[in-house]
Amino acid sequence: MEGKTYEEAAEKLNLSKHTVKEYLGHAVVAVKNHIKEHQAEWKTAGVIMVCYWIGTN
Repeated sequence: MEGKTYEEAAEKLNLSKHTVKEYLGHAVVAVKNHIKEHQAEWKTAGVIMVCYWIGTN
């Protein structure tokens, strides 16, 4: 649904505009919470990727 308005997504999914906005709001909160809970793992993965990239260039 990338690039769609709430109205367009709602029509395509046969949902109300309010429901689409509510679901997206819950999704954003879930992603933010996941990042907060797993911040150390994300940082470690980032360091590993940078080290790999440096080693291959």
